[in-house]
Amino acid sequence: MKKALVIGICLLIVVGIVGVVSGETNKENKNEIIELKRLFQPIDSEARRYLVDERSSEELNIFAKYLVKKYDKCLDVITDKLEKIAGKSLTQKEKEKFKYLLIREYLSKIDQELGLKLTNTSKEIVKLVPIGTFRDSQYSYKIYYAPLSSSVPYPIYYWIQVYPDVYGGKGTDDAGNRYDVNGDNNLYQVSAEYTTNYVKYTLYFKDEDHPDPTWDAIYDAWRKLWYGRIEDIESFTVENGVINFDDIWDNDKTYAEWWGQHGDKTRDYTSNTAVYISNVWNHAMDTLDKNPSMNKVWWYISWS
Repeated sequence: MKKALVIGICLLIVVGIVGVVSGETNKENKNEIIELKRLFQPIDSEARRYLVDERSSEELNIFAKYLVKKYDKCLDVITDKLEKIAGKSLTQKEKEKFKYLLIREYLSKIDQELGLKLTNTSKEIVKLVPIGTFRDSQYSYKIYYAPLSSSVPYPIYYWIQVYPDVYGGKGTDDAGNRYDVNGDNNLYQVSAEYTTNYVKYTLYFKDEDHPDPTWDAIYDAWRKLWYGRIEDIESFTVENGVINFDDIWDNDKTYAEWWGQHGDKTRDYTSNTAVYISNVWNHAMDTLDKNPSMNKVWWYISWS
C-alpha cells in the first residue's frame, strides 16, 4: 500500500513537471512568434506602401534586394529563429539566399492581395473531385472533375500539375535540377470572380514545396508563423481575350528551379487553353508545358 502510494505521488510529480515544462515551452514559442512578427512588421509596412502602385516583376526583384539589404540584421535574427523552430540549419551563404527568397515570395503575395479589386462582380467557387485515371503510351494522368453551371466569360477547363507536386518524390526536372519533395500540394479549389469581359482566377493549393527539404522546412515554418497557414494561393486574370500572368509567370524555368519564379507574361486566350500551374515549384505557371518529360496530374472543370 505504502509502495503504491509512493509511486502515485511520483507520477503526480512527473505529470506536474511535464505540465510546467510544456507550459513554459508553449510560452516560449508564443514569445518567439511575437518577437518574429515584431521584427518583420517594419518590412511589411514598407512593402505595402511600395505596392500601393502597380509594379512590374523586375521592379519587385530590385525592391526585394533593397529590403534584404536595409533590414539585413532583422532578417538574420528571423532566419536564426526559423532554423531553431524548424530544427534545420543553413550555411551562412544559404542564409543570405534564403533571406531573398523569403522577401521576394512575400512581395508577390502582398502584390496579389492588393491587386485590382472590382465592384459588381459575380463569383463562383469550385472544389475538385477525383473521377479516374487516364493512361497513354507514355504517361499516367489523374483526372479530377468539378461540374458547375456558370457564365464565366473566359472558362479554363484544364489545370495541370507536375506529378511530384501532388504525390511527392525525388528526381530531376527537364533542366536537370534535382528535387526531393513531400508532395500533397494539390490544387483543391478554384474561384472565378468575373464581369462580362474580365475574370480573375484564384487557385488554392494545400502547400508548396521548395525542391530542397531543408529550405522547405524553414520556409514552411515562416509561412505557418506569419500567415498562420502553409497553403499557397495564386491568381491571374483574363481580360478582353488576353491572359495576364502578373508576377506569377514561370520565366521559362522548370519545376525544381532553386528560386521561386515571378515573371510577367500575357498569352492569348482560346477555348482550349490549358494552364500548367506548377511549371515551377512555387506554382509559377504558363499555358505552355516547361516539364514535358514529367508525369502530370490533370484537373478538369466544366463551366457549362
